[in-house]
Amino acid sequence: DARLANQILASFWTADVDADVSVADVLDSTPPLPAEIVSGDPQQTAAALVHRPELARIDAQGQTFLADRKIARAGLKPDANLVFQYGLDANQVRSDQLGYAAFVNVNVPVFDWFRSRSGAREANYRHEQTRIQRASAERGLTQEYLAARSRVQSWHERIGMAQNESDATRENLRLVRLLYENGEGAAFEVVISQAD
Repeated sequence: DARLANQILASFWTADVDADVSVADVLDSTPPLPAEIVSGDPQQTAAALVHRPELARIDAQGQTFLADRKIARAGLKPDANLVFQYGLDANQVRSDQLGYAAFVNVNVPVFDWFRSRSGAREANYRHEQTRIQRASAERGLTQEYLAARSRVQSWHERIGMAQNESDATRENLRLVRLLYENGEGAAFEVVISQAD
């Protein structure tokens, strides 16, 4: 039976099914705990969250609202234009027919001032809202990250416990078989130990 089981197992990855296959039990050695869990450094937690797309989207929205605020504040300030024109004032090319004109245009926002001011305030409030939203998202992602780290650490500890339980079960089966072979134990106990 062991020979047939070896051939069936070997047939999955080799044509030489008659060669002995050495199978390693995962529970024989406990895998090392990941380095970021061992250190528990808060800066690693922050570094893990830096490139999250959720935070990048919130930051981009915040930059949009900052740009909107700059645009709205620009509407609060007067602007001036200077236009200088030079050319001929007649159909003939003569030096006494040259013309010059200079225009200065000053635009003072009187009627749109309140609209621009409220637009700047609205953009300010929205930017503040994105800052609060980012802090909330950061806290939530940090909690999820730390919970995942705790789960990995717990699973790692369970691997060690499973290894100890497996060793204890093997020893129990060995002892029950010895008792049965010496006539002191019941066959029922051997069956129960094998089932465990």
